Amino acid sequence: MASVLTAPRSHLAWMAQLLAAGLVVLGLLITLDLLGDPAALPVRNVRVEGKFEYLDQTELQGRLAGVLEGSFATLNISALRQAAESLPWVAEAGVRRLWPDGVLVRVVERVPVARWGDDALLSDSAQRYQPASLDGFGQLPRLQGPAGSEVDLWRSYQEFSWVFAPLPFAIAAVEQLERGGWRVQFDNDLQLLIGRQGDPLQLPALVRLLRGPLSPYLMRMAYIDLRYNDGFAVGWRDKGTTSDSQDRF
Repeated sequence: MASVLTAPRSHLAWMAQLLAAGLVVLGLLITLDLLGDPAALPVRNVRVEGKFEYLDQTELQGRLAGVLEGSFATLNISALRQAAESLPWVAEAGVRRLWPDGVLVRVVERVPVARWGDDALLSDSAQRYQPASLDGFGQLPRLQGPAGSEVDLWRSYQEFSWVFAPLPFAIAAVEQLERGGWRVQFDNDLQLLIGRQGDPLQLPALVRLLRGPLSPYLMRMAYIDLRYNDGFAVGWRDKGTTSDSQDRF
């Protein structure tokens, strides 16, 4: 009787494992090819989330569309984030993929707290930015100072606002002067000139005077100059600009 030759079981098992590994590699190659093909896995949906009061969402969608290239897998997330954050009203943006064909863009809008000079705004994180228009922001206080002084000037405005809160008028503008010191303007047009190294107790003492002995004269005051070592000067609205238009205290 003829015998049938058979391959050892170990050899068959090895061939089966090799075949399985080859199929896995082939599958991975096909998958990678599909993922890299924009026509195979295109991005069809871009969802934007956030609370918006000033941001033009049409402009935002246009910026995102300009860098929306590649497939779902090869999409440049960093480019999308940078495109969103290039808009002046965007404080920060986060981007992630949404399977199988979407992108989620979460946007944090800047909150304006002050005007900066004549053509910019300041956010609540003391970031200066320039929107297309400043219409509608005239009620915000106006800050002005050298580049890089935004954080310090915003902090100074907050401190001044707290010190002068007991007075019957509010701060309309704060300017950091080139040689140091500040010019504070109130909404009744009274100006206050403060030296670079003023006494920390000087301002509270001034507030007490303005609420007490000097209160009847508040509406006549044009400016108060605190840049003296031994007191301060008051300029009067009704005395013009002559040498006797101010008094020393």
